[in-house]
Amino acid sequence: MTNYYQILGLKTNATQNEIKKAYRILSTKFHPDKNPNDKNAYLENMFKIVSEAYEVLSDTDKRAKFDARQDSPNFEDNISKSKNKADGLGLGAKLGLHQLPDDSARESLYNFASTVKDVEWEKVFTQSIFDIKNEDSVGKPVSFVGTVSSISQPYPLKFGRKKYTVYKIILQDHSRAEIDCLTIPYESFKTEISDHFSNHRFVVFRGTILSLGRPFDIYMFFLHEINPIVTPEDLIRIRPDKNGRVAKKFKEMSKKGDLLGCIKKTIVDEIGIVGLNKAKELDACLDFMILQSFSHGKSKKASMKLHSLVIGPPGVGKKLLTMTAKILNPVSEEISSTDGKITVAGLVGSAVKAKGGGSKSIPGYLPRASSGVVCIQDFHEIKQNRKAIFSLLSKMMEDGEVIDSTAAHWIHEAITSIHLDTNKYSQVGMMSGTNSIKDIDIPTNILSRFDFIIDIPRNIERQYEIADKINEGERTLSSSGKRETEKERQRDLRRIVAYVRTYFNDVTVSSDVSDYISEKVKLCRQEYEKKFKDTGLMADIITRLIISIQKYIKAIASANLRTHAINSDVDYAFKLIKHKLDYLSSLGSSDTSDSVKKYKEEDRIKLIHERLEGKIVDGKMVLKLYKEYPEYIYDLSNRTLVRDLNKAGNKISQGKWEITKNLN
Repeated sequence: MTNYYQILGLKTNATQNEIKKAYRILSTKFHPDKNPNDKNAYLENMFKIVSEAYEVLSDTDKRAKFDARQDSPNFEDNISKSKNKADGLGLGAKLGLHQLPDDSARESLYNFASTVKDVEWEKVFTQSIFDIKNEDSVGKPVSFVGTVSSISQPYPLKFGRKKYTVYKIILQDHSRAEIDCLTIPYESFKTEISDHFSNHRFVVFRGTILSLGRPFDIYMFFLHEINPIVTPEDLIRIRPDKNGRVAKKFKEMSKKGDLLGCIKKTIVDEIGIVGLNKAKELDACLDFMILQSFSHGKSKKASMKLHSLVIGPPGVGKKLLTMTAKILNPVSEEISSTDGKITVAGLVGSAVKAKGGGSKSIPGYLPRASSGVVCIQDFHEIKQNRKAIFSLLSKMMEDGEVIDSTAAHWIHEAITSIHLDTNKYSQVGMMSGTNSIKDIDIPTNILSRFDFIIDIPRNIERQYEIADKINEGERTLSSSGKRETEKERQRDLRRIVAYVRTYFNDVTVSSDVSDYISEKVKLCRQEYEKKFKDTGLMADIITRLIISIQKYIKAIASANLRTHAINSDVDYAFKLIKHKLDYLSSLGSSDTSDSVKKYKEEDRIKLIHERLEGKIVDGKMVLKLYKEYPEYIYDLSNRTLVRDLNKAGNKISQGKWEITKNLN
């Protein structure tokens, strides 16, 4: 039963004047009009329960009935016993017991806090916040992958004869579901909470659920510890048990010694891919997409995720590759390209007002899919934000992070694979001519960052074969059937990939394998130096090749259930890298030189107006903007920068310009 005396901070023999005074102070503190930014109505609920306590204790008859219903006529004894009982608990649990108004919630917290030292957290599988908000979870160990959504300002809390500095936080999971935490002592998790909030890193939160009854009727989370390492198994939220169906399937695949081959066969059967024997380019793409799902982590601050660019006309099977990526990766985001709809803010994050003041950034597609993949289809449709998106992808592919350039200025972790699917403009009637770089409109400095590039030609023979396969034999056309079974098989594959990535996440490269890589790179250089028409592009590719090979062999070794690389891993990596080299070496020198030419003055002025109109800026701000587009600052002098500013706006003081409205 709710302890109304404890809610108002009173003893059981409190006078009516003391009751009125306590109510006046607390009702003013929690009143909705005083707390317009009360997220999840937590303070409003506190106001309701304070009002309810006053309603009972200020009425002589109601107070007498309330006292008579208590197990003990003297609450002070019970509270004293509760404090003594909690002596062996941590400060966070003690403060929680002191604050919780619900007896059953206090009992749940005490039982959890007094036994948590014996919990084997590795066996407590992650769930969503929606799933742990359940009576079956109350008082039991639970965990979920999430991030810190908001932090309150620190405030004092009196406990016994001492005051403590505390704060409140709200946690959020991948689906953006949120849950309030019990008050946290300032020193507990101070560094971790601040870091995860400002960088929006996803971590594993461990603790228990508490159920607060009337008038709250809410679930709250007691945070016990934070595990900064999020495994792919944590992300999929379901792990294969040792004796289950998925475990048996994994053992069968691994015994054959060709896990990649077994997964490929299952994918082909699952999606219903036909005519693969007549589509060598699509076959190579499928091999890469499977391997891409095994790429993971960072090494010396460089992302180890594999990135792909697939070029080709409609109807060659590019959609099948996105389907494969979504089946195998623990998290994925699919974006259909609509010009003007895909923005930098949508990909990175957007600023909103944070509870307690300041701004925070709501993560976009790339941070939400960290440790997984983002698939962007029909990239040729994007024109408005194309250059800004390239700059963003370039940083993410190398560093595994993105920066919110809105008011929040947050850095989001985004160790995310990129899969870009595009048509050539000439294939969809958007241009004519022979310049292959202009035909895909992707600068060579961006092309060099992709680990896998392939140009799939139209295959009319295979398209006829697919049409025949679709129409052959007797069949029943139905709206239902194997759908659930198919989903189950797809989940099985995702669990297997997640298991392998979790337990084979570190790969050692011996000096012998490193020497073998050097020899292969040397031979590759000798072969392609004759083919590349642009020697500068060739040099750029070679400098990035080593990092790309490291990413490949890490994924290949993991997929083969090894923690060390061997020479055959390097051979397989070069087999896939060759497609990229073949495509880039086919580009003419005139094509690539056009892609890195110095932009005209009017292009730079237009960019300033588009991004900085109405703002007061200085040279550093404009130069920072230019750096998002390397081609804009090719051989750019300070004199040119000042001239651009004078033409784009009005000089209002030394080193300051106000950017005027573009009248063109």
